Amino acid sequence: MLYIKLFLLFATFTGVLSTRNNFQDFIYKFGPDRPHYIELGRTEGQIERRQTKTGVYLNQLASPSMIRHVTVTVTGSSFLDTPESVLYDEKIGLVKINYSLRGSLGKPKHYVVVIKGIIPFPLTKQTGPKSG
Repeated sequence: MLYIKLFLLFATFTGVLSTRNNFQDFIYKFGPDRPHYIELGRTEGQIERRQTKTGVYLNQLASPSMIRHVTVTVTGSSFLDTPESVLYDEKIGLVKINYSLRGSLGKPKHYVVVIKGIIPFPLTKQTGPKSG
Protein backbone atom coordinates (compact mmCIF):
# COMPACT_ATOMS: atom_id res chain seq x y z
CA MET A 1 0.00 0.00 0.00
CA LEU A 2 2.86 2.35 0.80
CA TYR A 3 4.45 1.66 -2.60
CA ILE A 4 1.18 2.51 -4.33
CA LYS A 5 0.87 5.82 -2.48
CA LEU A 6 4.49 6.71 -3.21
CA PHE A 7 4.06 5.84 -6.89
CA LEU A 8 0.90 7.92 -7.21
CA LEU A 9 2.59 10.82 -5.41
CA PHE A 10 5.59 10.56 -7.74
CA ALA A 11 3.36 10.23 -10.79
CA THR A 12 1.36 13.29 -9.80
CA PHE A 13 4.44 15.50 -9.47
CA THR A 14 6.03 14.20 -12.67
CA GLY A 15 2.90 14.85 -14.69
CA VAL A 16 2.10 11.22 -15.42
CA LEU A 17 -1.41 11.63 -14.02
CA SER A 18 -2.12 14.93 -15.76
CA THR A 19 -4.57 14.93 -18.67
CA ARG A 20 -3.81 17.07 -21.70
CA ASN A 21 -4.85 17.11 -25.35
CA ASN A 22 -6.06 13.67 -26.46
CA PHE A 23 -4.10 11.78 -23.82
CA GLN A 24 -6.17 10.04 -21.18
CA ASP A 25 -4.95 8.35 -18.05
CA PHE A 26 -6.54 5.26 -16.64
CA ILE A 27 -6.10 3.47 -13.37
CA TYR A 28 -6.80 -0.24 -13.39
CA LYS A 29 -7.81 -2.14 -10.29
CA PHE A 30 -7.64 -5.90 -10.17
CA GLY A 31 -9.40 -8.32 -7.86
CA PRO A 32 -12.55 -7.84 -5.79
CA ASP A 33 -10.75 -8.52 -2.52
CA ARG A 34 -7.40 -6.99 -3.58
CA PRO A 35 -8.33 -3.71 -5.25
CA HIS A 36 -4.79 -2.42 -5.74
CA TYR A 37 -3.70 -0.42 -8.74
CA ILE A 38 -1.79 -2.44 -11.28
CA GLU A 39 -1.47 -0.32 -14.38
CA LEU A 40 -1.63 3.18 -15.78
CA GLY A 41 -2.18 3.82 -19.46
CA ARG A 42 -2.49 6.57 -22.02
CA THR A 43 -3.60 7.35 -25.54
CA GLU A 44 -7.18 6.21 -25.95
CA GLY A 45 -7.05 3.28 -23.64
CA GLN A 46 -3.88 1.60 -24.84
CA ILE A 47 -1.78 0.57 -21.89
CA GLU A 48 1.77 -0.54 -21.56
CA ARG A 49 2.07 -4.28 -21.17
CA ARG A 50 3.70 -4.69 -17.80
CA GLN A 51 3.61 -7.68 -15.48
CA THR A 52 2.99 -7.07 -11.81
CA LYS A 53 4.15 -8.87 -8.71
CA THR A 54 0.87 -10.76 -8.62
CA GLY A 55 1.60 -12.26 -12.03
CA VAL A 56 -1.31 -10.44 -13.62
CA TYR A 57 -1.32 -8.00 -16.50
CA LEU A 58 -3.91 -6.59 -18.85
CA ASN A 59 -3.59 -6.39 -22.58
CA GLN A 60 -4.42 -3.27 -24.56
CA LEU A 61 -7.96 -2.00 -24.12
CA ALA A 62 -8.42 0.32 -27.06
CA SER A 63 -11.95 -0.34 -28.33
CA PRO A 64 -15.22 -1.93 -27.23
CA SER A 65 -14.41 -5.04 -29.24
CA MET A 66 -11.07 -5.40 -27.45
CA ILE A 67 -12.51 -4.67 -24.05
CA ARG A 68 -14.69 -7.77 -24.40
CA HIS A 69 -11.60 -9.95 -24.75
CA VAL A 70 -9.16 -9.30 -21.94
CA THR A 71 -5.94 -11.27 -21.68
CA VAL A 72 -5.11 -12.13 -18.09
CA THR A 73 -2.10 -14.04 -16.84
CA VAL A 74 -2.52 -15.80 -13.52
CA THR A 75 0.46 -17.74 -12.14
CA GLY A 76 1.96 -18.35 -15.55
CA SER A 77 -1.21 -19.35 -17.42
CA SER A 78 -2.82 -17.03 -19.96
CA PHE A 79 -6.56 -16.81 -20.53
CA LEU A 80 -8.37 -14.97 -23.31
CA ASP A 81 -12.03 -14.89 -22.43
CA THR A 82 -15.16 -12.83 -22.79
CA PRO A 83 -16.10 -11.25 -19.48
CA GLU A 84 -19.39 -12.03 -17.82
CA SER A 85 -20.34 -8.37 -18.07
CA VAL A 86 -18.96 -4.97 -18.99
CA LEU A 87 -20.72 -2.18 -17.14
CA TYR A 88 -20.21 1.52 -17.84
CA ASP A 89 -21.52 4.37 -15.70
CA GLU A 90 -21.48 7.59 -17.71
CA LYS A 91 -22.04 9.81 -14.68
CA ILE A 92 -18.82 8.82 -12.94
CA GLY A 93 -16.91 7.54 -15.98
CA LEU A 94 -16.22 4.11 -14.57
CA VAL A 95 -16.01 0.78 -16.38
CA LYS A 96 -16.28 -2.46 -14.46
CA ILE A 97 -15.38 -5.75 -16.14
CA ASN A 98 -16.45 -8.93 -14.38
CA TYR A 99 -15.30 -12.41 -15.31
CA SER A 100 -14.28 -15.64 -13.65
CA LEU A 101 -11.51 -18.12 -14.43
CA ARG A 102 -10.98 -21.67 -13.30
CA GLY A 103 -8.07 -21.83 -10.91
CA SER A 104 -6.16 -24.76 -9.53
CA LEU A 105 -8.29 -27.76 -8.56
CA GLY A 106 -11.10 -26.37 -10.68
CA LYS A 107 -12.06 -23.70 -8.18
CA PRO A 108 -13.45 -20.57 -9.82
CA LYS A 109 -11.50 -17.37 -9.33
CA HIS A 110 -13.48 -14.19 -9.75
CA TYR A 111 -11.75 -11.10 -11.05
CA VAL A 112 -12.98 -7.56 -11.43
CA VAL A 113 -11.21 -4.92 -13.51
CA VAL A 114 -12.24 -1.34 -12.84
CA ILE A 115 -11.19 1.43 -15.20
CA LYS A 116 -11.43 4.92 -13.73
CA GLY A 117 -11.16 8.02 -15.85
CA ILE A 118 -12.62 9.55 -18.99
CA ILE A 119 -13.35 6.80 -21.49
CA PRO A 120 -12.49 7.97 -25.02
CA PHE A 121 -14.67 5.40 -26.78
CA PRO A 122 -18.38 4.62 -26.49
CA LEU A 123 -19.49 1.64 -24.41
CA THR A 124 -22.94 0.20 -23.99
CA LYS A 125 -24.48 -0.13 -20.57
CA GLN A 126 -24.02 -3.91 -20.58
CA THR A 127 -22.22 -6.29 -22.90
CA GLY A 128 -21.61 -9.97 -22.64
CA PRO A 129 -23.88 -12.78 -21.53
CA LYS A 130 -26.94 -11.75 -19.57
CA SER A 131 -27.82 -13.73 -16.47
CA GLY A 132 -31.28 -15.16 -15.99
